[in-house]
Amino acid sequence: VGLNALLTALQPTHRQALEKSPAFLERRAGLYARLGSSKDLLLARQDYQLSLALRPDHAPTRSAYWWLLLDLQDGRALRREVTQVDRSVLKNPAYADVLSATWQLLDEPRRALALLQPQARTRGQDFLWLMTYADVLDRSGYAPAALRTRRHAWLLMGRQTAHNAAKPLDSERARLALLSQLRLASDFAGGEDKTRLWRALGRLAADTTDPIQKRQADELVAAWLLSEGRFDTAQRWLWQQQAARVVTPAYQAMAVALAQNDRQTMARLLEEAEFTTTRMLSPQDRIAALRQLNRRDEAATLGMESALRSPEGPADDLQQALQDDLLATTSRASVQTITRQAGVLARRETLASAAVSIAPHTKLTAEFSSGAYRSRNTSVLAATPAQDREAKLGFEAATPWGAFTAQALVRSALTTVNGLHLQLNQQPTERSSLQLTLARRERSDESSAMSAVGMRDRVAASLSLRAGDRLDGQLSLGTSKFHTQTGAPLGSSLDTALNGNWTLRRDYPDVRLQTQWRRSVVRADGQPDAATALLQPGGGTPGVGVFLGPSSTAFSASVGVGLAQSDSNVYSRAWRPWGEIGLETRLASGGRQTQGLLRLGAKGTALGHDQLSVNLDVRPGTGGLSGADGSRELRVKYELFFDR
Repeated sequence: VGLNALLTALQPTHRQALEKSPAFLERRAGLYARLGSSKDLLLARQDYQLSLALRPDHAPTRSAYWWLLLDLQDGRALRREVTQVDRSVLKNPAYADVLSATWQLLDEPRRALALLQPQARTRGQDFLWLMTYADVLDRSGYAPAALRTRRHAWLLMGRQTAHNAAKPLDSERARLALLSQLRLASDFAGGEDKTRLWRALGRLAADTTDPIQKRQADELVAAWLLSEGRFDTAQRWLWQQQAARVVTPAYQAMAVALAQNDRQTMARLLEEAEFTTTRMLSPQDRIAALRQLNRRDEAATLGMESALRSPEGPADDLQQALQDDLLATTSRASVQTITRQAGVLARRETLASAAVSIAPHTKLTAEFSSGAYRSRNTSVLAATPAQDREAKLGFEAATPWGAFTAQALVRSALTTVNGLHLQLNQQPTERSSLQLTLARRERSDESSAMSAVGMRDRVAASLSLRAGDRLDGQLSLGTSKFHTQTGAPLGSSLDTALNGNWTLRRDYPDVRLQTQWRRSVVRADGQPDAATALLQPGGGTPGVGVFLGPSSTAFSASVGVGLAQSDSNVYSRAWRPWGEIGLETRLASGGRQTQGLLRLGAKGTALGHDQLSVNLDVRPGTGGLSGADGSRELRVKYELFFDR
């Protein structure tokens, strides 16, 4: 402040003479930068530009100017600077630190990594440099190396703290040491160390008067809360800082918004990142927000741009997200053949389908199937309808309430029926998803007789929860009313299912353990009509027990390898097999029965931009509704993708 007053007191002639000196301009710019107000930062920027105009090859001045632009988060000005300077400047070791920070701000971490890697041997004991190196490794997709570097930095800081315990440290060095320790404490500190550092952080945030240091401490408090998963507390803290006119880092606000599915805040932060240079977000955060907002086409475009900027390609998680987004927005067509045997009924079916993107968030869908039944034991099931054809027409749309699917259907088997299927998928939070289903006169495969001449109305809800990267579960509730295709009521059911999955390995071949508990309460209180007499050997109307079995409780356990490949939304260029094996025990009024479960399959590309898959499923009967009937199904599917 004294120097600033001295500069203000200069006579105009003296000031004009001094302003012809690049050294004076550089030092005055440094003073303005230290003062830190918006007006002073603008003056510092002007002085650095004037100094460089007089002395363009002076590395310290240009470095200081670039550091100022970094503090201002002015990515556009920095990109203009690094594209206009001579290539020899970019190769000058004097610019290595500021250039690596610049490439990080410009979201080109691999170029920053190329500058930092040659320094690893000589700066391996520099704690602050190690922290920067770890951040760049992480953003470049080398998470294991980043973790090792941070662990080394934590141990190094511990040794340095113990070595310097008896030596007095000046306040600035002590503050920097504390800030550095706090960044790593949430991952590496034990209970007592974490408590001690947390208290030290509180004192640091309360005692400092320097606005820059205050902002650093406030950001660190929010980052600590986010790392501990305390999103509600973090949100309250960020609101307090906003009320106190403290600039909240965009990545922290986005982390809270993603965790709480705050769509309004996500949309606002994305808009600010698009049109301002002070609220920048990483591609990972922007893609995650766009996906949660169901703006999959924008997420796919951003993911493709990030992939093209990386010489070695995107990190695995970004690659998977890009693949999912491209598949979600592309048009596709498929044909498949299904051979199914359930109890005494055999069915062969050919199915063709298409989904055409007509708008960024909307697809038209069409599906047609034609099948034929055959009774494998006419003493149990005398005859079946001559044919079974079904046509579906609908749309898929991304709405503010979630992904919505609607289909109208026409089925011709025992008679012609019209139906409807509606489904809404929501994501209440980052770790949960909710699916709501409403169906009218849809196909019912609860038993052989139901497959041939039955249908059902159904209302269902399913809630999925994910606890970390390894554990997830699902709770499903549903109620159904069963009819013959001619409208005769057969009964109803109330179904409950609880699934638990433990993923031992996520990369292919992924390994997953699954357990399931299922309860089905059936009321078979209806009466089939005369149109179903073709099923009964010797004629006559069959009893309702032919269609619906008793109530039952089932428990199953299975282990699967490569099961992610069985998802129709997962694309695989290479041919990859997968499989699952398990057992199911079902308890009903007729006693206990244990059946095996086997699923085998493989899929990959045949000609490019396509997918060919072969699946074999051997499954137990579904609860009490199918009696002792299990099912065997062989499915061959070919799918072709367009637009991508």
